[in-house]
Amino acid sequence: MIAIKTLNFQNEEALKSLKRECKLLGRIRHHNLIRIIDAFFYPDFKGLVLHFACNGSLEKHLNTNRDDQDFSKLGLSEYLSITIDVAHGMEYLHHDCPLQIVHCDSKPSNVLLDANMTALVTDFEYGLGGNVSTKGDVYSYGILILEMVTRKRPSDDIFVGDMNLPKWVSLAFPDRLADVVDSEVLKDVNENMEDNRCLVSFIHVGLLCTAESPRERPSMRDVSNVLERLKTSLMGDATASNLTSTISDLLRNTDPTEALQSGSQSSTS
Repeated sequence: MIAIKTLNFQNEEALKSLKRECKLLGRIRHHNLIRIIDAFFYPDFKGLVLHFACNGSLEKHLNTNRDDQDFSKLGLSEYLSITIDVAHGMEYLHHDCPLQIVHCDSKPSNVLLDANMTALVTDFEYGLGGNVSTKGDVYSYGILILEMVTRKRPSDDIFVGDMNLPKWVSLAFPDRLADVVDSEVLKDVNENMEDNRCLVSFIHVGLLCTAESPRERPSMRDVSNVLERLKTSLMGDATASNLTSTISDLLRNTDPTEALQSGSQSSTS
């Protein structure tokens, strides 16, 4: 099974650039990145041949009506697994790819799920090179976490004026998270103290990634390491004290001065 993504390019220079990028991206191999199998650039048809992800996009699972029989009742463990997959894919693009690639458009519709619910990052072919920063990707990744646990889109009507998704969550963090976390996620963790701690830490990572200053945001490599340790805690293979150390490690790897200032502002609010 394959998927065909059709392209509509009017600009000849942009098309030439895409052709060059496809040659590079076709050689990229990572189990959390959608692979370009082939590309067609005929006069009357231009498209990419991709692996088919039978469970569709993460956006579909987040925004399908709860009464729909296709609705996936994803819980904290599923969210954590998906975000770890995405983090590994982004980490490869930022740190391990032969040429650093910045995604520039990380969002639920660009996360596809295969038959095993393994997450595959797609639509990263337009952020190759240039002056864009990986810290923008980290911010988008943080938004992805917050969107999953709250089931609120950044464009939701409740975000008016200077209110946005990260600020809305941060105002409830950590003592009033029941006011902002999705009811399905709350049901999933309410009876388990360890799961509650994992949820708080998971949201904390999302807030760190969406820090206002790019220098305060961690790298995707640090995020991957922290979330792997959170998953270990959620599976019962680590103590609750390890959760605190994971976040502390993440803070130590950001700019120390700005991280301290950020912490002070959070405690004040």
